[in-house]
Amino acid sequence: MRKVLIINRFYGYGTSSGGPVFSIRNLLREISTDHKISTFSLSEDFEKTTNISSVNKDFVFPNIENIFEGKGLSFFSKLYKRYNLIKNNDLIYLNSFFDIWFTLSFVLINTLFLNKTLVISPRGELMRGALSIHKHRKLIFIFLFKLLNLNRFITFHFTSNDEFIDALLIFPSISYFILPNMVSKPACRSNQVSSRSSIRVLYLSRITPKKGLLYAIELLSNFPSISLDIYGAIDDFDYYSKCLALSNSTNIICSYKGHMDLSNINFNDYVFSILPTHGENFGHSIYDSLSNGLPVVIGASTPWFKAVSNSKSSCILSFNKDSDLNSLKSLFNFLISNPEKSREESLKISYNSFKLNDIHSRLYSAYFDNL
Repeated sequence: MRKVLIINRFYGYGTSSGGPVFSIRNLLREISTDHKISTFSLSEDFEKTTNISSVNKDFVFPNIENIFEGKGLSFFSKLYKRYNLIKNNDLIYLNSFFDIWFTLSFVLINTLFLNKTLVISPRGELMRGALSIHKHRKLIFIFLFKLLNLNRFITFHFTSNDEFIDALLIFPSISYFILPNMVSKPACRSNQVSSRSSIRVLYLSRITPKKGLLYAIELLSNFPSISLDIYGAIDDFDYYSKCLALSNSTNIICSYKGHMDLSNINFNDYVFSILPTHGENFGHSIYDSLSNGLPVVIGASTPWFKAVSNSKSSCILSFNKDSDLNSLKSLFNFLISNPEKSREESLKISYNSFKLNDIHSRLYSAYFDNL
């Protein structure tokens, strides 16, 4: 049985860091019995909570060892710990491309001393929309990565064809495989729509320019009686300030509800969720909305593009304001007239994704056995 180490800066302490923690959890749930697996992450969540008792039970599995790195380790202690982690495992699976301590340090140590196979899942970081954020800093990182030929012991894992195509523009010759994310079972909640005096819309994601909250507010401000509930960790406070300033100058009512805790959200209260993202390698918040029967309004650069494009109850944004406003007007009319049908369509999209879980889990196990 191969020893597999799965690495992400955040895992186990919470969910505010976004989609990758769910991707890892869903993967571990399916393949944990096929391999000897351990995880390595910080002993805190994205929002810097550091109480060991706060480890989320949904992210703990009886046959998986969770290794946490606390604060206070010296530079060389961190390097030595990473050396031993690579040495004592057969396969290292990294869940970021640009992370210095939780990707690059492992790549450098492995390239210099151990020469084992590493898998990097960039989690959408190499998609064009994501690269446009802090562009120059990322291009310098990529230049140095290529200059040092650090990809020679690396296999890339992409979760969609779009992510793969964008990555090829950067790395024309790489070892890779394409396999979608695992998903959790749809929630199967009631289709009963709550009574409402205003139109409530849900934003469910980290607050960062890539996710497009500012554009969402700009669009929704053109409609009367809109309230927007915002769930997600604030990743960029300057950007969030711009969002607040715009909402305060319009008729839209924005309410920040804190980080993403699905147990606190009644999806039936909302007409749709909105995420004008510039790129997602999966989009767990999109799936969470659909699997709770909530239609979505999303950017085009996600694996959900085809399914959502074929649905009357959801829509794709083009980032052309006039076109998007027309699409939203049509969508509002349909959703208000057909609340039950819209929720059934949303659940159907999520079920079609969940039905592939068994096939994907066997493919993951096969790749992990043979890399």
